[in-house]
Amino acid sequence: MDAGQRSTWSLRRVEAVGAVAVVVAGVLWHFAYDWSGGSPVMAAVAPANESVWEHLKLVVVPVGALGLVEARWVADRPRLWWAKCVEVATACTFIVAFFYTYTGALGVHSIVVVDILTFVVAVAGGQLLSYRVISSPRRAPVPFAVSVTALVLLVVLFAALTFVPPHLPLFQETATGAYGPT
Repeated sequence: MDAGQRSTWSLRRVEAVGAVAVVVAGVLWHFAYDWSGGSPVMAAVAPANESVWEHLKLVVVPVGALGLVEARWVADRPRLWWAKCVEVATACTFIVAFFYTYTGALGVHSIVVVDILTFVVAVAGGQLLSYRVISSPRRAPVPFAVSVTALVLLVVLFAALTFVPPHLPLFQETATGAYGPT
């Protein structure tokens, strides 16, 4: 894509299309582990069971990939990667908080439609916040290396805790009670 084409795409449009792309990628990413035949490599980056923790990968991996695409539009790399950190933190926190709030309030394990809508709202909210961070006139509060390192460490943490999950509800499949790849 040349500079002329790039300039016709506003940051707002890139972020809006990005939100849709993250939702679509997240939905497809949900099945990547099964499609791989249970590959340990895919288990490290795609949901390997039906726990809340594993489903947070539906945000982390697509948002990271989107950041690589958005780097073509956003010249301020420290601000871009800080925005992706904020987006991931916001979306993941919303998903966890909302899931445990509604399942606790209703006394149910999970409602698939509610979980999907929660994911969509979390992605949209995270993407909106990302847009606000990127378009802010202030400097990024942390250096580029810190933001990128934080995202890489987050992916490493997700991979490690997939194979050695703590026995906490966040890491347990709600339906079966299992931990780790299934």
